[in-house]
Amino acid sequence: MADADPYLGFAARYDAFRTDAPERRAFFERLLVRHCVRRVLDCACGTGDDLLLFRSLGLRVEGSDLSDAMLTLAGAK
Repeated sequence: MADADPYLGFAARYDAFRTDAPERRAFFERLLVRHCVRRVLDCACGTGDDLLLFRSLGLRVEGSDLSDAMLTLAGAK
Protein backbone atom coordinates (compact mmCIF):
# COMPACT_ATOMS: atom_id res chain seq x y z
CA MET A 1 0.00 0.00 0.00
CA ALA A 2 1.59 3.28 -1.15
CA ASP A 3 0.01 5.40 1.59
CA ALA A 4 1.21 3.24 4.49
CA ASP A 5 3.31 5.03 7.10
CA PRO A 6 6.77 3.40 6.93
CA TYR A 7 7.51 4.61 10.48
CA LEU A 8 4.37 3.15 12.04
CA GLY A 9 6.17 0.24 13.69
CA PHE A 10 9.37 2.17 14.39
CA ALA A 11 8.22 5.55 15.71
CA ALA A 12 7.89 4.41 19.33
CA ARG A 13 11.53 3.22 19.33
CA TYR A 14 12.96 6.12 17.30
CA ASP A 15 14.16 8.20 20.26
CA ALA A 16 16.21 5.30 21.63
CA PHE A 17 18.61 5.77 18.72
CA ARG A 18 19.35 9.41 19.56
CA THR A 19 21.90 10.49 22.11
CA ASP A 20 21.86 13.62 24.23
CA ALA A 21 24.64 15.86 22.97
CA PRO A 22 25.21 19.15 24.85
CA GLU A 23 27.37 20.37 21.97
CA ARG A 24 24.32 20.09 19.69
CA ARG A 25 22.42 22.56 21.86
CA ALA A 26 25.43 24.91 21.94
CA PHE A 27 25.77 24.71 18.14
CA PHE A 28 22.13 25.62 17.53
CA GLU A 29 22.18 28.34 20.16
CA ARG A 30 25.20 30.05 18.53
CA LEU A 31 23.76 29.66 15.04
CA LEU A 32 20.29 30.92 15.87
CA VAL A 33 21.53 33.89 17.92
CA ARG A 34 24.03 34.88 15.22
CA HIS A 35 21.26 35.01 12.62
CA CYS A 36 18.59 36.54 14.91
CA VAL A 37 16.23 33.62 14.35
CA ARG A 38 12.89 33.95 16.15
CA ARG A 39 10.81 31.24 14.44
CA VAL A 40 11.67 27.76 13.17
CA LEU A 41 9.87 25.39 10.84
CA ASP A 42 11.34 21.93 11.33
CA CYS A 43 10.48 19.85 8.26
CA ALA A 44 10.78 16.13 8.92
CA CYS A 45 10.62 16.87 12.66
CA GLY A 46 10.28 13.22 13.61
CA THR A 47 9.29 12.86 17.25
CA GLY A 48 9.92 16.54 17.96
CA ASP A 49 13.15 16.54 19.97
CA ASP A 50 14.62 19.44 18.00
CA LEU A 51 11.34 21.34 18.34
CA LEU A 52 11.66 21.05 22.11
CA LEU A 53 15.27 22.22 21.91
CA PHE A 54 14.36 25.24 19.77
CA ARG A 55 11.43 26.13 22.03
CA SER A 56 13.69 25.95 25.09
CA LEU A 57 15.85 28.57 23.34
CA GLY A 58 12.84 30.89 23.21
CA LEU A 59 11.85 30.34 19.58
CA ARG A 60 8.38 29.90 18.12
CA VAL A 61 8.30 26.48 16.51
CA GLU A 62 6.26 24.52 14.00
CA GLY A 63 6.94 20.99 12.88
CA SER A 64 5.92 18.86 9.95
CA ASP A 65 6.56 15.26 9.03
CA LEU A 66 5.21 12.81 6.46
CA SER A 67 4.79 10.21 9.20
CA ASP A 68 1.59 10.49 11.23
CA ALA A 69 3.12 8.15 13.82
CA MET A 70 6.07 10.50 14.33
CA LEU A 71 3.79 13.56 14.53
CA THR A 72 1.63 11.87 17.12
CA LEU A 73 4.67 11.36 19.34
CA ALA A 74 5.90 14.92 18.72
CA GLY A 75 2.49 16.28 19.69
CA ALA A 76 2.52 14.28 22.91
CA LYS A 77 5.87 15.81 23.89
